[in-house]
Amino acid sequence: MKKNEFKERLRELIGDEKPFPWAERIGITPGVFNRMWNDGVAPKADSLEKISKVTGVSLDWLILGKSQKEKSEKFSVVEEHKKYNLNSDEFALVPRYNVQASAGGGADVHSEQVVDHLAFKRSWLHEMGLQQEKLALITAKGDSMEPTIKNGDMLLVDTRVTTAADGIYVLRMDGMLLAKRLIKNPIDQSVTVKSDNNIYPPVTAQKDQLGLLEIVGRVVWIGGKI
Repeated sequence: MKKNEFKERLRELIGDEKPFPWAERIGITPGVFNRMWNDGVAPKADSLEKISKVTGVSLDWLILGKSQKEKSEKFSVVEEHKKYNLNSDEFALVPRYNVQASAGGGADVHSEQVVDHLAFKRSWLHEMGLQQEKLALITAKGDSMEPTIKNGDMLLVDTRVTTAADGIYVLRMDGMLLAKRLIKNPIDQSVTVKSDNNIYPPVTAQKDQLGLLEIVGRVVWIGGKI
């Protein structure tokens, strides 16, 4: 593997992102990436596998530059000519916001900075009945929704859904952004806000209190480390 050729392929993958934050997202330590990026040292097999797994490119292309960049079946970051391929017929880019949903303070999803994008297959979004422009990715913080949602998990939120029903939602209550399970009582129309971790007690909002529950959207997909 020639150093300069590998670095050019690395530049293409990174695109407009800042190199070291990109490496952190991939799971490569700053020291290892510094040797790759600044010193031109060819990475070891484990680093190559991380890059391939997260970005979806083939190892053949990454190492030799001989085959097309193959994408993973479900989702991958899609970049072309140092920018996101926003016109891809196969993939749709969903913005990830610098927002955390937790039992602590939060902020409005749409007022926060977009830190990057994740690409989902359009066919999968269609099967799920989702619209690309109404989706947002945010990060979960804390243990209140374990084991369903773990600290650091990524949440795909459908912002079209702002009416309470049974399911997991991101909502704003008492000035805090929360990821919680909502359970609606069909008889009195009250809504219980429940944590999947039973050490946190549930809270019930009666019908005349539902205005206090500002629903940002429904969680339709959870991604994170196993």
